[in-house]
Amino acid sequence: MPRKRKGEENEEREEMVLISLYVPKSTLEKIDEMVRQGMFKSRSEFIREAIEEYLEDLEEEPEPIIDFFENLE
Repeated sequence: MPRKRKGEENEEREEMVLISLYVPKSTLEKIDEMVRQGMFKSRSEFIREAIEEYLEDLEEEPEPIIDFFENLE
C-alpha cells in the first residue's frame, strides 16, 4: 500500500519506491538546514520536490540540459 503523508488521506497517491543515493556532505548539510528551518518536512520531501522541479524544467526546455550532459562525455 502506498504511503500517504499527513493531510493527504483523500488524495490519490502514486506508490513510493525507496532508493539510496550518495550526495556530497556539504549538499546534505544544506538540505538539513532547510529542513531545520521548516522549509521542508524531511530530506525525502526536499529531494522529491527537487527531482519533480528538474523534470518539469526538462519538459519545458530540454535542449540546453541535453547539450550539457552530452558535453560531459
